Amino acid sequence: MQEKPTTSHGGQESEKHYRRLVENARDVFFRLDPEGRITLLNKAFTTITGWPTDDWIGLPFPPLIHESDLPLAMEKFRQALQGISGDIFELRVRRKDGGFITGEFVIASHEETSPSTSVFGIARDVTERKRLENQLHHSQKMESLGSLAGGIAHDFNNLIGIIVGYCELATDSMEAEHPARNYLAQIDAAGQRASSLVQQILTFARKKPVSLKPLQFNDTIVSIVSMLRETLPKTVEIRVELDPTVPRVQADSSQISQILMNLCLNARDAMDSAGTITLSTRLTPGGETPANIHNSGNTPYVLLSVSDTGAGMTEEVLGSIFEPFFTTKKRGSGSGLGLAVVHGIVTSHHGHIEVSSKPDAGTRFDLYFPVSKESGAEMPRTNVREDSADGRGETILVVEDEPNILQMTSLSLRRKGYHVITASDGAEALSVYEESKNEISLIFLDLGLPKIDGAEVAERIKGSNPDAKIILASGYLERDQQGKLKTNAADDFMQKPYELKDMLRRIQTVIRGAAKPGTDSLPAGKP
Repeated sequence: MQEKPTTSHGGQESEKHYRRLVENARDVFFRLDPEGRITLLNKAFTTITGWPTDDWIGLPFPPLIHESDLPLAMEKFRQALQGISGDIFELRVRRKDGGFITGEFVIASHEETSPSTSVFGIARDVTERKRLENQLHHSQKMESLGSLAGGIAHDFNNLIGIIVGYCELATDSMEAEHPARNYLAQIDAAGQRASSLVQQILTFARKKPVSLKPLQFNDTIVSIVSMLRETLPKTVEIRVELDPTVPRVQADSSQISQILMNLCLNARDAMDSAGTITLSTRLTPGGETPANIHNSGNTPYVLLSVSDTGAGMTEEVLGSIFEPFFTTKKRGSGSGLGLAVVHGIVTSHHGHIEVSSKPDAGTRFDLYFPVSKESGAEMPRTNVREDSADGRGETILVVEDEPNILQMTSLSLRRKGYHVITASDGAEALSVYEESKNEISLIFLDLGLPKIDGAEVAERIKGSNPDAKIILASGYLERDQQGKLKTNAADDFMQKPYELKDMLRRIQTVIRGAAKPGTDSLPAGKP
């Protein structure tokens, strides 16, 4: 224990007892004189901060404190000198390596006199506890936002579907040279962007099911880099350092591509359109994974790294980058969802993400994806004939509780030569099907129905007639419904909002008896 010589009011025995008590403590014990100079430090200070105690004995304490926390530290110090003390507070303390630990402090006047001639305090390192608390807080926030996102996604996608669907119907009704076609094209593009935004929200909230298949990261990176080199300014250099031996992982190809695009576009913005982006892969044995990755099975990971030579980030910004709608860009230049989406995708793949960055020193994202214990190649898709989408008088039962979508879908099908009967809830759908099942060629069935949900309607119909042809549609698929959607409950699945042309094509594909597209189209994932 290092201590600046002071005048003691106690005896030698008290002094020895005091020294033994603080020398072996795991918390930092310190004493300050009325000028704020450090007069005592125990060896826990060196263990926690890396500073030798000799470096600070006799020096003022403020340089050790994070500048944002200094006003609080000074106020607590002044109060302690006046005999006001006892409450616990937190301060960030500078380590020797330039980083900070979070300390939980309690201080008091060293003597009973007021004002005191010194201040005595104890500091406990709570950095790891704060990290876990922040992680829990972030997880709870994602869960609440996810519940909100899931709750509005179905209705919001219905609204977008109405806009896009009627826009498509109006466009098909016009001559090719009609001036309003351009206006409708703009409306359609805005609707598609709105739909993409909903999908991003569901992704970062981990409410969007992922389709996991064996994926080689190197192939995906090469494909994305080819696109980026055509997109990014020539002043941005893209370096690729890929380990050819990395194994495949179970991943959603489109979402991994989205991760790479988001990170690389962020890197471009951070470099002010000039600098270097490096993408790399390597295999990380289970024993080399970061300590905060729960890896009880010692699973190997594929490490995907994206780094840049940009402006970097402060500690404060770094702590908020995965928050939804947080952005450092100018208003109107970004939604603040990019990194939140990245975090959601990595988590949904049972992976882990770490970020290191300092101002003017660039940024590095390390993404860990567990190597799958399963093997096997991706199942090829069935080749489907490109037949005309026009109907031949077949009867379609359309089940939809949103009147505008029901009307739009029915109108589209009738215009293409189908006979349409409708139902607006699950109970009515079963009744109508029972009355007309010998005439019905296909049921186009919404999942979110009143009275009886679409999944149960599909199961009941298939239970009574395994040959019934069903296409399920939904703006958002609840996780507890995923378990019900076995491939024998439906022949195909469509995500709202859908294009009418795609709907008509899929209807013909199912009616004409192609191998079940539902094998590839139904969302994957566990409830």
